Amino acid sequence: MKADVAAQPRAETCCGIVLAGGRGTRLGSLTRGLPKPFVEVAGRPFIEWVLQRLAACGVRRFVISLGHAAERASPYLAGRPADGLWLEACCEPRPLGTGGAVRFAASACEADVYLVANGDSLVMGDVAGAWRCLDDPQVDGVVVGIAVSDTSRYGSLIADAEGRLQAFREKQPGRGLVNAGVYLLRRHLVDAIPDGEAASLEHEIIPLWLRQGAHLLVHGVQGAFLDIGTPETLRQAEEFIRIAFEWRAVA
Repeated sequence: MKADVAAQPRAETCCGIVLAGGRGTRLGSLTRGLPKPFVEVAGRPFIEWVLQRLAACGVRRFVISLGHAAERASPYLAGRPADGLWLEACCEPRPLGTGGAVRFAASACEADVYLVANGDSLVMGDVAGAWRCLDDPQVDGVVVGIAVSDTSRYGSLIADAEGRLQAFREKQPGRGLVNAGVYLLRRHLVDAIPDGEAASLEHEIIPLWLRQGAHLLVHGVQGAFLDIGTPETLRQAEEFIRIAFEWRAVA
């Protein structure tokens, strides 16, 4: 799981934002009152696997955006072992949606580019390669897409022949690229999100950017993908981690 050094960002110019405030209503009692990303999988809170994967892309600074049950997550983050990552937790004052949460979290970490990721999903493809898209100064941001055999659960990404994002398509069966929940966003895009207002990044903010002419590329990757949003996928998570990270249980 080595990062592509040529595609890595300069650490001082980027910051990761991990969205970790989801309530996880579809998981019911399986969360035990924790935010979804803090449910234990393979001996660690799931968010630790997310951070390990994102750190492999060259990002060293992260803001963890908390909301639901933040009081359960904050002590863990404050006491986690030092591993060379700079972590700052912030708790949104009220539910702000994914877009509002990104805007709020960005105030805790100055950066030229933000790597935004959902804390309840993992993509094992070449995410680091998305940084190459930003070599073009005309590109405002990148949406990582993962190739799947059936897009009916997730919806799909529509891009033109040059890879420029055109739209999100509603859930339909068939092969395609789905939104992996990972974005590279230049600071001017994040600054344009209304401060303090609740909004969905996927359903409101990004479509607005597209209508305003923002140049967003889709970086498609091949690889395993998991989100732990349902009881079924949560049950699959430990096996996924075991294979993806070559992890072995300790007796």
